[in-house]
Parts: sequence; structure tokens; C-alpha cells
Amino acid sequence: MRPYPTARLARLSTTAPEPVTLAEAKLHCRVDGSTEDSLLTALITAGREYCEALTGCTLISTSWRLELSRFPDAGGDIIIPRSAVAAISSMTYIADDASTVTMTSGTDFRLVTGLAVARIRKPVATATEAWPITLPIEDAVRVTFTAGTTVPTAAKQAILLLVGHWYANREAEVVGSSTNSLNLTVRALLDAVRVGEVMP
Repeated sequence: MRPYPTARLARLSTTAPEPVTLAEAKLHCRVDGSTEDSLLTALITAGREYCEALTGCTLISTSWRLELSRFPDAGGDIIIPRSAVAAISSMTYIADDASTVTMTSGTDFRLVTGLAVARIRKPVATATEAWPITLPIEDAVRVTFTAGTTVPTAAKQAILLLVGHWYANREAEVVGSSTNSLNLTVRALLDAVRVGEVMP
């Protein structure tokens, strides 16, 4: 059996508010006034994205696009490498005749949740059949989906720690061991919510 198809994941848009509010960040950093609001707002977003990258969790409602170089062999599952997938917005593929085919949920595929990561499977009636043949290009299969979850307390605390550290240390390098201690603490907090290895 061939290796799993080459996969690429892109964030399309985020519609929900950040899991840490500006007021919470200012309290954590002991900041009064509004002169640092723009900086703290940017640090909150950076902290959330950092935590998402480490855990594989989508912490706020976000639209994503997953691109595969082809379908998995033998009708195998398409693994969505994010947690808390809410819905598949669209699923298309480029057929071997170069036409674009839109697939229908329930008829051509089904979303399976409740696992560590969501999976797209063939419908039960056609589970033993192979997926369609695609054109041999990097983005032959395109899945647009939304994901997002209730933010765990551990992840929220990790974001606040990162915001506080970045606010206090604005250079690329920090003298001393504070950075290593921070990384260990943040990773320990995020271990509780980490999705883990999700791609074959």
C-alpha cells in the first residue's frame, strides 16, 4: 500500500472572539490604561495560535481547508488533523479528466467525530469501494471544514503565560533560564489537551 497522500492544511478565517480577553491579559500583566492595548491584543492571538500549533486543537471557531494529493488507498479514511471538527462545508476533487467534482455528504462521504481527530469515511453502503481516481496534483482533493472547541482552562492559562512573558520580554533572546522554564510550564499545561500524532 502506498504512503498516505501528501496533505496541506490552511487556515481560512476565524470568526469567534479570542479565548483570552484584553481585560484578562491586562490583569495578568498588571497593565493599567489603554496605551498597550494593541500590543496585548496581538500577543493574545499569537499565544492562541502557538497553543493550537502545539496541540492540534482549534481553540476558537475557525474555517480551514485541507488539501490532499489524492484520496487514501482502498477507501481508507481521510484524517482531519485538527480537533473538534464541527462540520464539512464542502468537499471537492479534481477527476482524472480534469473536471471538478463536488461531493455530497451522506451520499459520497460521511464525517465521523467523537475520536481524537475527525475522519471522513465512505458511506456505510459503499465502505468497501475505492475513492474516485484524481488528477495527480498536490491539491486534487479539497475539504473545507469548520472546527472549534470550548477552551480548556489549561490552554487559557498557557496563553496568559505566553502573553505575560512576551509582554515583559520584547527581544528575541532573554538572558537567564526564564524562557526554558516558561516552555516547560506551557508544554506541561498543553499536554492535557494535545491531540497527538494524527497523520499516518
